[in-house]
Amino acid sequence: MVARLHIASEATLIPATEMVVQAAGFLVNPEFYENAVIPTFVAVGVSFAISSIGGILLGYLIWRIGFARRALDPYLTAYYAVPTFALYPVLIVLFGSGRFPIIVLAAIFSIVAVVMNAMNGYDSVPPIVSKLAKSLEVSESTYFLKFFLPYALPYILIGLRLAFLYSMLSVLAAEFLLANDGLGWFVKNAYIRFNVADMYGGIVVILFVSIIAERLITLAVHRLTWIGDLK
Repeated sequence: MVARLHIASEATLIPATEMVVQAAGFLVNPEFYENAVIPTFVAVGVSFAISSIGGILLGYLIWRIGFARRALDPYLTAYYAVPTFALYPVLIVLFGSGRFPIIVLAAIFSIVAVVMNAMNGYDSVPPIVSKLAKSLEVSESTYFLKFFLPYALPYILIGLRLAFLYSMLSVLAAEFLLANDGLGWFVKNAYIRFNVADMYGGIVVILFVSIIAERLITLAVHRLTWIGDLK
C-alpha cells in the first residue's frame, strides 16, 4: 500500500506484487540458479552435514565424559552471545577467500545447536536401554546406533532444524559481506547498483526457499518422532 500510493520512493520500495513477479522470473532463469541458488545451497548443505554429524558425535562424547560436560555446559549455553562472525577475518587468513571459510563459519555457528539438543536427547534415554544392550552383549557401536540413538532422535531432530536455520543465516550473511556468488551476494550486488527490483526479488526467493526447507525439516520432526508437537 505504501509503495502503491507513492508514499515511499520507488528507489527504496516497490509494490509486493512486483517483488513476487521478479522472484518468479528468477526461479525460471537457469543462470540465476547457477550463480546464486546453487552456490548458496551447496554451502548450506555441506555446513549442515558437518554440524549435524559432528554435533551428534561431539555431543555424545561430552555427555559421556561427566567432567567435560560440567566444564563446558556454561560456555555452550552462552555460545550464541558470542559474535561468531568476528572469526571470519581469521578464517580468511587461515584458508583464503572463497567458499571454504564460509562453510567453516556456518558449521561453527550451527554445530552447538546440535550438540546441546543431542545431549538433552541422551539425558532422556531410560537406564533400561543400557541394561537391555548389556544383556544382549552388543558392541559399543551397535548399542549407540540401534539402541541409544533412536531414543535420543526426537531431540536431535529439533537440533537439526535449528542447525539448518543457523547454517542458512551464516552463509547468507557471509555471502553478503565477501562472496562473489550466492544469494547473499546477489542481493548485495543489486543493492549497491540501486537495482531495487532485483534486490527485493532476491529477498523473496530467499524467504521462499528458506520457508520451504524449514517446513520440510519440521515435517520430518513430526513424522519421525513421538514428540513432534515440540516447537
